[in-house]
Amino acid sequence: YPSSMSLPFTMSHLETDHLGDPTASSEAVTPRSCFTGTFSNMTAGRGGTDYGTAADASSACSSSKASLWDWPEVPAGPFWHFRRQAAKANMHPKENLSAVFGSLWAQAQKQTDMVKFEFGGGKAPVCAHRSVLSLKSTVFASMLDSELFSEARTGRVRIRDCSRETFAAFIGYMYGCDEGPVQDGRAMWDLSDKYGVDSIRHVLLETLDETNVAAAAQYAFDTGSTELAAAARRCAGECLPRIATQALEGVKLEVALALMSAFRPGGLPQYLFAERWHAANGDFGHTDTLLRQIDFGKVHLSDLLATVKPSGLVAPGLFSDIYERKLERIRSHPWAMQPIDP
Repeated sequence: YPSSMSLPFTMSHLETDHLGDPTASSEAVTPRSCFTGTFSNMTAGRGGTDYGTAADASSACSSSKASLWDWPEVPAGPFWHFRRQAAKANMHPKENLSAVFGSLWAQAQKQTDMVKFEFGGGKAPVCAHRSVLSLKSTVFASMLDSELFSEARTGRVRIRDCSRETFAAFIGYMYGCDEGPVQDGRAMWDLSDKYGVDSIRHVLLETLDETNVAAAAQYAFDTGSTELAAAARRCAGECLPRIATQALEGVKLEVALALMSAFRPGGLPQYLFAERWHAANGDFGHTDTLLRQIDFGKVHLSDLLATVKPSGLVAPGLFSDIYERKLERIRSHPWAMQPIDP
């Protein structure tokens, strides 16, 4: 993002110690004092917010008094469609298959049990292989491979900050499965960050395209994720002309500016992007801010007359100035002569 946008950036929860203080000395914290209780309690709240599936949005937090098992409402912002088929193709690279099946074989020899993730409201648990969880997640590896944590001893993990449907999809993606409803990439990003599942985060980055890059960029802006913001800008640099109006609903001005500035060719595609953003979000004042970032000198004269002028987004006085400057440039550069409408 441009320097003028000053995004907030915070250290990842995985880089802090167990007491949440990144400056605390490791010598001052004894294993017994920092490992008291369950691993779930220690990591609660570190991974951000779960946004659930599209079906979850209408039922989340229906009570004004949220219980320990409730999850937050879906915040303002566009739904980030996670392209599941592309994700399935990339979730288990060929070189990783031997490690996956090797870990399952090792678990079979030890005759260890499955891990159960439990939810409130009488919902059925989600089960997974302990070895697969440890292989795919650095956090689960720490949780399940140490007898200091009750989860490692009992094979039971309570999930308090996520709906069952979303968490089941998250675990399924670790196995390369994509059954169930389309998931919101915001929830998958949060969970993959919280539990240290790099494979899912990488797939989310690799599957950005014109259908979801605006939503991903908005989420990066809201959370301060520099990695996601950089990936969104790279994607927008290639697909900006193909981002549809519907995909821009709920995208803030700052994000629209960042995406538009990433498209280096500029000119008419940038103007059409601003036009679609206005159609999705309204507000002429903000649209004027977008228009001021466009180099209309790169817009063909015929496009100014056929596209820009009829849209009405550019004030008549400003359009006259743009048009006159374009004519002057043509007259002063005969080799760049373009047809002039009389």
